[in-house]
Amino acid sequence: MAHRRRLRDNLAARIGFAAGATILALQILALPFHLLTIREEHLRDRVDAAWLVTLAEDPQMDSERDADSAAPVAPGSGWRAVTLLNAASSDLIVLERAGAREQVFWRSEMKEAGFWVQLETESLGARLLRAFGTLIGDAPPRFFVQAQPRPPDSLLTGTVIESAPLKRRLRAAALEDLLEALGFALLTGLAAGLAARRLAGGPARRLAAGVEAFRADPEHAEPFPSEPLAPGGEMAEAERGFAALQSELRTALKQKSRLADLGEAMAKISHDLRNTLTSAQLLADRLERSQDPVVKQIAPKILRSLDRAADLSAQTLRYGKADEPPPERRRLPLEPFLHEVAAIAAPQDELNEQKGGPRYEIDAPPEAVAEADPDQLYRILLNLIRNAAQAIEGSGSGGLIRITARRGDGGVTIDVEDDGPGLLAEAKATLFKPFKSGGRKGGTGLGLSIAQDLARAHGGEVRLMESLQGAHFRVRIPDKKAPPSAA
Repeated sequence: MAHRRRLRDNLAARIGFAAGATILALQILALPFHLLTIREEHLRDRVDAAWLVTLAEDPQMDSERDADSAAPVAPGSGWRAVTLLNAASSDLIVLERAGAREQVFWRSEMKEAGFWVQLETESLGARLLRAFGTLIGDAPPRFFVQAQPRPPDSLLTGTVIESAPLKRRLRAAALEDLLEALGFALLTGLAAGLAARRLAGGPARRLAAGVEAFRADPEHAEPFPSEPLAPGGEMAEAERGFAALQSELRTALKQKSRLADLGEAMAKISHDLRNTLTSAQLLADRLERSQDPVVKQIAPKILRSLDRAADLSAQTLRYGKADEPPPERRRLPLEPFLHEVAAIAAPQDELNEQKGGPRYEIDAPPEAVAEADPDQLYRILLNLIRNAAQAIEGSGSGGLIRITARRGDGGVTIDVEDDGPGLLAEAKATLFKPFKSGGRKGGTGLGLSIAQDLARAHGGEVRLMESLQGAHFRVRIPDKKAPPSAA
């Protein structure tokens, strides 16, 4: 059973079997037409033999000529007729010209013929039925056949033929054809199987072994050779594809392992960071009691930033990763909210001017109200505005950040544009993937990925728009869908 299963699962064996079976089927389909050819040759040979023996007939030598016949007809029971019939191995020979009988030879003890065959007008279906009837022994012992003999200027000749010789000839031909078909199919199957084993079997076994080894130990399995063993075609493409897939998966697994280690480290760091932030919050509370107008203006913003950092640190510690909770939406007027975020991301002070920092402009009409989680929307915009500010600071020539908010189509759209150096073409393809920096040195490559995840949690998205100068990001936050009313 196991050996049979191995053969069934062997690619070369299946190809060889399919090739051999196809050749055998084609040979069997051709067998009936070969039998028809043999049958016709046999019948025409018998008709030709009957015609040839009549050429030796001399009517003047037979005393039993019928003088009253309308056409010259030789009597069939004379010794001359019997001699001719014996030579033709027949009981009856009839010669006709233009539908009229010219000569008839018959044996006095002639037996009845089973059916009449007219070779020139016999249909294909009748030929097939009579050939197979003769082959399996279902035909009458003798039958009458009429045809035009092969020699030119011959008369239409009919004769009675025995079925037994034809049956023996058909059976011998059928057996010979079947044996040839089996032998040819076997040789073809073996040749196809060996060719498949050479061209596809080796590469397929190597590919299967590589897949099994990679499945058993993806991180430590031996790399699959990038150069295919197959000379070309689909198998070579499969080998190259698996080699590329294995390389990509191995890289992804290594990155996943590093991220797991990073997550464990972050959980430990978050624990200590939360304690540090708590201390910073206590100190910031004292700043609110200061009478300095600048400090009184900045202190609430510092406290809110510390609160958000402490909350994010607590979530990281709780889940072991930055697992975002579902957004808690509420109506949020965007004009004051955007000013608050921009003041943190790109503060407008003397230090900002000294280091060539950006200026910002905010355009948010009163009707621009979002239904969003304030903390999550804050983080989205903080990442975008801070990236724009850092890009402008890196250029050293100053610049402008334009922040525009509009309401429409059941949600709000917020555009963050800058006139900095813009993004590199190769950075745009992986802009929103984790740990893929947009080309800025020192970046972690997480800011835009986090912003995209938070926007999608709201059912929206962050998109990079086409711009002639700098970078242009668009945030789309749709309104919360109302729950379906109970029927």
